[in-house]
Amino acid sequence: MTGRKHALWNQPPSELWLGSLLAEILPRVGALEGAIQIADDAMGGDLEGGAPVSVRRWAPAARRRDTAHRSRAPGGTAPGSSWHRVALPYQGSTIGSLWLKLAAIPQLPHEISAAAQSVAYQIQRLRIRRQLADQLPGELPLLGNSAALKPVDRFIEQAGRVDLSVWIQGEAGTEKSYVAFAIHAVSSRRSRPFVDLECGALASGQTSLAELSERLRSAAGGTIFLRDVDQLPSSLHQPLIGLLTGTAGAGNGTRKRSETPPDGAPRLVVSSTEDLHRLACEDRFPRPLVETLCCLALCLPPLRKRKEDIEPLLQSLAARPALRGPRRLSHELTAYFLRYPWPGNLSEMSRIVARLTLLSDHRTLGLSDLRTLAPELLGHADGSQPEPGASSDALPPAGPIGNPWSLAGHLLAGDFAPLSHLHPGVLKAVQYLAHHYQKKIRLETVARHACLAPSYLSVLFHRSLGYTFRDLLCVLRLQKARQLLASEPQRSITDICFEVGFSELSTFERCFKQWVGCRPREYRGAGRRNSLI
Repeated sequence: MTGRKHALWNQPPSELWLGSLLAEILPRVGALEGAIQIADDAMGGDLEGGAPVSVRRWAPAARRRDTAHRSRAPGGTAPGSSWHRVALPYQGSTIGSLWLKLAAIPQLPHEISAAAQSVAYQIQRLRIRRQLADQLPGELPLLGNSAALKPVDRFIEQAGRVDLSVWIQGEAGTEKSYVAFAIHAVSSRRSRPFVDLECGALASGQTSLAELSERLRSAAGGTIFLRDVDQLPSSLHQPLIGLLTGTAGAGNGTRKRSETPPDGAPRLVVSSTEDLHRLACEDRFPRPLVETLCCLALCLPPLRKRKEDIEPLLQSLAARPALRGPRRLSHELTAYFLRYPWPGNLSEMSRIVARLTLLSDHRTLGLSDLRTLAPELLGHADGSQPEPGASSDALPPAGPIGNPWSLAGHLLAGDFAPLSHLHPGVLKAVQYLAHHYQKKIRLETVARHACLAPSYLSVLFHRSLGYTFRDLLCVLRLQKARQLLASEPQRSITDICFEVGFSELSTFERCFKQWVGCRPREYRGAGRRNSLI
């Protein structure tokens, strides 16, 4: 390709990733030089547009400059007389070739075979990555070759061979959507619809129930992905069980068969950030629904447990085409990122690198860019001290403050003085909660008003206050309910429940007993009004 730049950091993502993998493989198998060639039909076409990819690397011992080029597969001719061709097997077929220039007769057959299998996995990932970009634009692909991802690859392959429901658990920002789509892409249903449904966006009521039923019908014969199923409104728990088991409430105490034909039922894949079994034990999620959704289970590793993947991920993200061109990362910035715990995982990394590449004036990004454009990351790398010149706003105090009832009392009274020392983002979030706790509210909404990423705000809540966003919201509502129970003894508990922000009386009573130690009626009848703080 004429005029093509060959710098490693300026390659398309597919070549960059395969080239990085090849550079890692060469010293392990004792090769001086290597190349990866992908068969014409292995990707269903090209990765970025043009000819099938061919990536070539030289080992450091060869003292040759790294290059990468795109060309047609060379047929049966080896690139040189001392080259050895290793087939790349995948699901019983050959999807490409790994060419290795060895100094002697291969003495490491096991390592070479393992390297070929690893390359084949990566090619399969790239194929799914391209399909994912078409189906779910903006979602994060699964990149990396660390030991923590090997079980994930195996799970995708095994889950693709059966039709059982799959539960994917992982922290916010992990690649749950990719895994869900990958299972669909390697299964016999891959030519049928893949329907993505955000459960947290559904509201209680007949409209959401109708939408849920319609999505299930549209996914017939394919796969339906219930994203963040732990955020599903509790009023939809039982209707969902009815839809999934082929029955639905008729509204008069009877049950009728669902309109979705059994032979066209979609495969179920769900994701959550919380443990559904724990939620069931706490009576916050119906156990029959857990048993229906969780036949196969996978827990995705967070990025902090995939240290080997961080540097290649950073290179890949920085090499993406941007408004001002791809950038390099300085050694100091890369070292800092390797120590940073990435509480928001790949989503946070992608957002931070995009911000730096788009807004920085430097071709090589350094710590000065981080101080200016992403100061919230400073001071949180493992074992590190705050960088000189870092913004004090980026350093939230450690440890909880007060007890939740005391904090809730201050917030309901509009007294934010005890929180003045907190991170500005946490203070904005707490103020927003204090004024809107009676409404239906989500972490994403609060984070938007606090100008922070939801994952980072969640971490700050835990570090600064000692409890979660959900806990604080619940305590605010319950503290207001305690006040109303004391000041308005004739008022119905149902009215109080709805006024303080709960949508269901059963949820209100369960949370009240969990936090206060008794039910609302017992609290009022036992004369516990004087226990208000």
